[in-house]
Amino acid sequence: MSEDAYCRAALEGSPVPGFVVDVHAHLGEAAEFPVSRHDDIDLYIREMDRHGVDVACVSALPACVGGLQEGGNAMVLEALERWPARFFGWMSANPNYPDSLIGELERCHNGGCRGVKIHNSVGLPYDHENYRAVYEFAAERALPILAHTWGADLVTLEPQFARYPSVRWSLGHAGASEPERYVRLATEHENVFLDTCWSQCPRGLIEHFVACGLGGKTMFSSDCYFLSLSQQLGRVLFADLAPEQKAAILGGNARRFLGELCPAGRS
Repeated sequence: MSEDAYCRAALEGSPVPGFVVDVHAHLGEAAEFPVSRHDDIDLYIREMDRHGVDVACVSALPACVGGLQEGGNAMVLEALERWPARFFGWMSANPNYPDSLIGELERCHNGGCRGVKIHNSVGLPYDHENYRAVYEFAAERALPILAHTWGADLVTLEPQFARYPSVRWSLGHAGASEPERYVRLATEHENVFLDTCWSQCPRGLIEHFVACGLGGKTMFSSDCYFLSLSQQLGRVLFADLAPEQKAAILGGNARRFLGELCPAGRS
């Protein structure tokens, strides 16, 4: 473990120094994922402040895994209205409802959401024809897409990277299955980035991504509230990396990934 300002902040229980972006976080709860005080947005902000997180990129669990698109996305829109400098909104897309899909995405985009979240819990593979409208919506507006990935999902997702080059793709839970496939995809495709959240903590995974030349494409994420913000931050803060590499993972890479869409964070 390298001894630096990030380690010291963690050991002291102080906020993480520098600009920190959590690219994969959640609001609300779903039937399979009960979350205490899930509707308290101000508590979320206090947790971000306590840990030193400037911006959280949030989607709603009821929408992305619960199938409740309109109600779940409304939670994200409320967060953006109340804390526009602190939240980036992922609008959840459910291609099982093609007739209402674009209308819902337009509602969310008009309300301030600037990214699209897709999740295999809807039951359709990422190369299903119903997803085409989602990808085209994002491509036309140069919006990023956060994809839940785990194993076989990468097979159906990979063709989309070249098909929609104006879309920046973040692969959720990078390394959770077949880590070398994630390395290959992020290496071969300029518009593909990796996010770090995963309930397990295999030793050296984040360092491995950096060693493979992906230090500029690996982004911190927590899956908070579903996973612990403290635990997921610790995977980066105590990684065997140089301070400048940690700074890139914690916020610099996400700032570049989101570009002008990135909120300002804490004043």
